[in-house]
Amino acid sequence: MKKLSEILNLAKPVVKSKLFLSFGISLLLAVVSLNTDLYRVEAFFYDLRMRWKGAEPVHPDIMLLLLRDKKMDAGPDLEESLDSHLRALQNLVAQKPSAIVYLNKFDPVDIETKPEVADKFVALAQKAETQGTHIYFGTDVDMSGEVLPPYPLSLLPHYPSILSPDGRIFAEDNVIRRASLTAFDEPSLHLRVAFPSLSKEALIEKAHSVRGAYFHDLAKDWFFMIRYPQSTAVLGSGFPHIEFSDVLENKGVNAVAGKIVLVHSMRQEGINDYAYTPYSRVMYTNPRVLVHAAILDTLLKNRGLISVKPPIDAILTFLLALILAFIAISKSPSRGVAALITLATVLFLTSLALFKLGFWLPLVHPLLAMFFTYYLIVPYRAILEYKKRWEVQEKHDLLVQVEEMKGNFLSLMSHDLKTPVARIQGLAEMVLRQGGLLPAQEDELTQIITSTESLDKFISKILNLTKVESNEIKLNLKSKDINKIIEQCVQKLEFQARGKDIGVKLELDPLFPIPVDASLIIQVFTNIIDNAIKYSPPGASVKISSREVGGEFIEVSIEDTGGGLEEHEVQQLFTKFFRGNSIPGDQIKGSGLGLYLSKYFIELHHGKVEAHSQKGAGSRFTIQLPIQGEAL
Repeated sequence: MKKLSEILNLAKPVVKSKLFLSFGISLLLAVVSLNTDLYRVEAFFYDLRMRWKGAEPVHPDIMLLLLRDKKMDAGPDLEESLDSHLRALQNLVAQKPSAIVYLNKFDPVDIETKPEVADKFVALAQKAETQGTHIYFGTDVDMSGEVLPPYPLSLLPHYPSILSPDGRIFAEDNVIRRASLTAFDEPSLHLRVAFPSLSKEALIEKAHSVRGAYFHDLAKDWFFMIRYPQSTAVLGSGFPHIEFSDVLENKGVNAVAGKIVLVHSMRQEGINDYAYTPYSRVMYTNPRVLVHAAILDTLLKNRGLISVKPPIDAILTFLLALILAFIAISKSPSRGVAALITLATVLFLTSLALFKLGFWLPLVHPLLAMFFTYYLIVPYRAILEYKKRWEVQEKHDLLVQVEEMKGNFLSLMSHDLKTPVARIQGLAEMVLRQGGLLPAQEDELTQIITSTESLDKFISKILNLTKVESNEIKLNLKSKDINKIIEQCVQKLEFQARGKDIGVKLELDPLFPIPVDASLIIQVFTNIIDNAIKYSPPGASVKISSREVGGEFIEVSIEDTGGGLEEHEVQQLFTKFFRGNSIPGDQIKGSGLGLYLSKYFIELHHGKVEAHSQKGAGSRFTIQLPIQGEAL
C-alpha cells in the first residue's frame, strides 16, 4: 500500500499537467469553434437527420387539390379558368370542408374580363364562410408589403404564404427548412389556417408560443423549423390528394368533408410549382404544395423543432474538446483516432435521437472543436513521440555496442581461459599418477582436478551462450540412436552417481535412429541427468526412460526423487542465469545456464522440453524430438 501511494503521489503532477494542458487547449479551441459558422456543413447534417428520422404519419385533416397540365374541352389551362374554379368551389363547398386554401395564382386578365364570374366566386366564398367553411388566399410579399390577389378576390381573407428558403442568411442553398409565422406584423396563412378561431392579436401572440418558434432580428419576424413528416418526392408524399379535373366532374369529392383543402398547381415544368427541400435538390422533384402541407402539419401537431440553446452548445463543445484533448495527450495516437471516431459517432447518433424527439442539436461547433483539438495535438504528440523514439534509439544503439563488447569479451576470455585450465588439470592429474604423495596432498590434488573440471564446464557453457546469442550454432544432423546417447551420458556420470549412492535406472524402448546433432543432444542429456543427480539426496534414484509416441516423435523422460521446486520456480526454470531458492546457501554450485542452453538446443531440433515438479516430490523432465526432424 505504501508503494502504491508513493506511485500515485508521483503520478499526480503528471496527471495535473496533462489536465491543465487539455483544459487550456480545449477552452481555446472551443471559443474558436463557437465563433466559426459553417452554415452549409450544418445544413448538410440537418438534412441528413431529417431524412434519417424516418417517415411519420401525416395529419389526417390535410387534403391536397392538385391542378395539373390537363386541358378542358374549352381549351384554356385549368388553373387559368375562373369558370372552372367557380364550378370546383361549388362542388367543394357542398361537401363542407373545414377550409379551402388557395395557394395557386389567378389570372388577373381572366378576372377582369369576367367580372360577373368573379362576383359569383366571391359571393359563394362568403356564403361558405357563414356555413363553417373558411376560404383563404395565400399571397406573396415584396419590399412594399403584401401583394394582394386581383380584385374582387382581395375582398376575401388573405394572408402571406411565402416560403422561406435559406438564401442569404443560413446555408445559402435555397432549401426550405424554416417557415414564417408572421410577416410585416401580420400572421402567416399557415398560422391562420391552423387556428381559425383566434383574432389577429391572439394569432400574433400565438406565434410566440408555437413549439420551436424564434424571433429573427434581421427579418423582424417569427419563424420555426419545419418538421417534414415524410419525403417531399412527388410520389409517396403521404398526404392524400385529389385531382382538380375530378372535382370538376364531382368525382370523389366527398373525401374533402371536414378537411383543410390546399389548392395548388403542380405543372410538369412549372418552375414556381417546385422547391428545394432537405430531401432533394433536384429540379421538379419537390412540389411546393407538399412544403405548405408540411408547414401546416407541423403547426397542427405543434411539433416544431426546438434548437438547443447556445449555452448548452458551448458547454457540449468544450466538454467534447476536453475529453478528446486529454485522451490525445495521454494515450497513444491510435487510441486518439479511435476516441475521435467514437465521440463523433456518439454525438451524431445522439443528435439523431434528439431530432426524432423534436430537438435540433447543432453539430458543427462540437465537431469543429474535436477535429481542431485532435489535429492541433497530433503535431505535439508527434514531437514527443519522435523525442522518445530518438532516446530509445540512442539507448538501443548503446546497448547493442555493450552487448557486442560483452560477447567479444566473453568469447575471448573463454578461449584464453580454456588453455591454462586444461594445463592445470593435466599437470594435476600427472602429479597424482606419479604417486609418492601424502594423503592430504592427494586430496588437495583431487580438489584441484574437480575444480578445474567445474571451471571447464562453466567456460564451455559461456562459449555456447555467446554462440547462441550470435546465432553461430548450426546443426550437424546425423542419424543416431537416442538410447546409445543416453547410455553414453549415464556412463559419463556413473562415478558421480556412485559417490552419492544414487542408482540410475534405465527403461529404454527399442528405437530407430533419428537425425540429431549428437554433440548438442549429449549436452542436453548430460545437463539434465547431472542436475537430477546433484539435487537428489544420497541413496535416491534417478529413472530415465525412452519411447516412441505415435510415430511422430521420440520422448525421453528423466525423473528424480529430489526436493522438488515451487510452482513459480518451475515457470522460470529455463530462464537464463536462473537458479532456484530451494537449495539454501552455496551447497550446490551452478551457472544457471545449463537448462537455458538445453531448451535452446532442443528447440533448434524443432522439439520441446517440459519440466514438472512438486515441492518435496521430485522433478520430471520430458524431452520430445521429432523423428523426421520436423516441427511438432
